[in-house]
Amino acid sequence: MLSAPTLKKTDVAVGMGQAVLAGDPTRLTTILGSCVAVTLYSPRRRMGMLSHIVLPQSKGSVTSPAKFADTAIPYMLDSLRAEGIEPRELTAKVVGGACMFGNGSCAQIGGSNVQAAIQALEKAGLRIAAHDVNGTSGRRICFDLANGCISVTSAGRSSQTI
Repeated sequence: MLSAPTLKKTDVAVGMGQAVLAGDPTRLTTILGSCVAVTLYSPRRRMGMLSHIVLPQSKGSVTSPAKFADTAIPYMLDSLRAEGIEPRELTAKVVGGACMFGNGSCAQIGGSNVQAAIQALEKAGLRIAAHDVNGTSGRRICFDLANGCISVTSAGRSSQTI
């Protein structure tokens, strides 16, 4: 009797200001400080996208749409639609937005990134299924496209899955 082949997981790093679209067996990984990761996932297709958002507003710049919360969400939706995935079937999650150094400007950037990402998701009519935001520590995340789960590791606390 033959068994089904096992697919080897492939980790793909997503850099600052980048967005990556992939499917199972890929895991998308990134490291966050005041930046925010937004993930959109289709359970039906076992495909999704991670955008590593650096700033809240593009102020008209469209050269790097994944870099800004106000342009990243529409960019992600357009990319997923091109793959035949409609917004109604997506699960959204938001991670990051920490104040890494305890000063006011950092808190403003991280908090502004979180707020802008949430507003962009709401404007697109997407429900946020889970989030792990703010705080004072950076995060390492791994978005598994087999199941849409995000493993979040942060200094000073246990790893969690959202």
